[in-house]
Amino acid sequence: MGRMRDGTKGIFCVESLWNGRLSGERQSVRPLLDLLHTTRDTRFVHLTCNTIAELEFNLRSLRRYPRFGILYLAFHGTNGAIHMADGSRLDVEGLADLVGDSLDGWVAHFASCSTLRASTDLAAFLRTTGAAIATGYTRTVDWIDGAAMDLLVLDWAREYTYTRPYLERLTTTYGGLAESTGFAAYERP
Repeated sequence: MGRMRDGTKGIFCVESLWNGRLSGERQSVRPLLDLLHTTRDTRFVHLTCNTIAELEFNLRSLRRYPRFGILYLAFHGTNGAIHMADGSRLDVEGLADLVGDSLDGWVAHFASCSTLRASTDLAAFLRTTGAAIATGYTRTVDWIDGAAMDLLVLDWAREYTYTRPYLERLTTTYGGLAESTGFAAYERP
């Protein structure tokens, strides 16, 4: 059973543009973070990044927030990779190289379609980064369904210390939503 960082965790979120819109009806996970802050007093950082260089720059800031405990990666994705708004993609192994060992005991939540379809890459990601658990989706996810699951994952991850009870409660209580979104979780070996 993996051990996550103790106590109520903050959320370090990096997000790329979803639909290319810079104003108007721009989709974002920011309202989820605001809701958690308002209702649960959750601390968070929300950074946007649309290129791999911006992602690398933003991830270097992780070390300034060692007590947060949750990395929330909000991107388009495919099997084993996340996609930047500029069209580039980064596989999970490359992401682990950018993060380094700065996620000791953290939850890494991939809010991206199909990224967790590649379980072998995730074991290496967990070893390299020190994250206790990686969660996310194994298939294409509807925006609202994914947002609902993200909200639940983040809310529950804030308080749990051990991965097994966290996952059991999440998948038991919200099993239908977990199944329909292709939610998956991998614990550090």
